[in-house]
Order: sequence, then C-alpha cells, then structure tokens
Amino acid sequence: MRGMELIIKRSPVPVIPMALKGLWGSYFSRYKGRACKGLPTRFWTKLEIEAGKPISPNEASCELLRQAVAKLRGRWQ
Repeated sequence: MRGMELIIKRSPVPVIPMALKGLWGSYFSRYKGRACKGLPTRFWTKLEIEAGKPISPNEASCELLRQAVAKLRGRWQ
C-alpha cells in the first residue's frame, strides 16, 4: 500500500517484513465462504509469526516488501 511508503518517507527507519502463518482456514477467514459463519471446524489453530531481515528505508518499496513477506510465508497460508 502507498501508505507504507509515505510513513517511510516521513520517518526513515529500517522496515522488518513479517508474515503470519496459519490464519487461512480459521473460523475468521473466508476459506469456505463468509467469515464467522456456522460452527468452527477446529478449536485450536497453530499460528506462527516469522520475521525477516530488516530492509533499509532507501530500498524499501511496496513491491519489495510484498515479495519478502510472500517468501517468509512460503506455501503455508
């Protein structure tokens, strides 16, 4: 999103890409249609958060961060 680039322009600090894993298919996702519809199919969900290496503010862009997060997430959604 363009907002991220505006924040970096205003406050040039390193950006740490992060990915949340295990959210897809939970009760709150739209995996099977509408979110929060019906009874949950599982009670406990294994969630993970993974952080990447900091990216300097000079190199940070929306596309670069999108790629970094996709790489961190891998195939597990």
